[in-house]
Amino acid sequence: MTERNWRQICIAAVVVGGLVVVADLLLPKPKAGSAARYAIQENTMLGEIRKLRDQVSAAKAKNQPMIWALDADEISAHAMAFATKMANGRNLKVAAFRPQRPQPNGNLTMLPYQLSVEGSFPDVVRFLQAMETKGTKLAVNLVQVASADGASDHVNATIGLVAYREGESKKS
Repeated sequence: MTERNWRQICIAAVVVGGLVVVADLLLPKPKAGSAARYAIQENTMLGEIRKLRDQVSAAKAKNQPMIWALDADEISAHAMAFATKMANGRNLKVAAFRPQRPQPNGNLTMLPYQLSVEGSFPDVVRFLQAMETKGTKLAVNLVQVASADGASDHVNATIGLVAYREGESKKS
């Protein structure tokens, strides 16, 4: 190597060293308490995550009695039998029970049904109250009531019912 090359290497080393010194002076240095502050924030966030997981577990436990563990066809048969029994017990005539297309939503599948009943308006109201009691696995999500004739309290009601089951529905 020639003397000129050595000079260029020395100049480059001095420039790099100067840049390192300037960067050290200009760039902010972490404060002494920042690591402790990050540790506190991390512990707080982990505690919040634990609380949220506990809330999710509690919500799952609360909702579990309302979720069916049967196949979609079996749920439909049970739902029809239950709705018919409840309607007959309240002097209502079941005109139709129609399963609708299952709707997957995450880990749950919503199985909607449309129930048409005929009877007096007070009987329809009692039927709806009975369907909304705790312990039934069917939820009411739609109520349409139309007068059958203008001379009596006889009505035709279309009621939307929903059953939930875990997992994807095999029936489309």
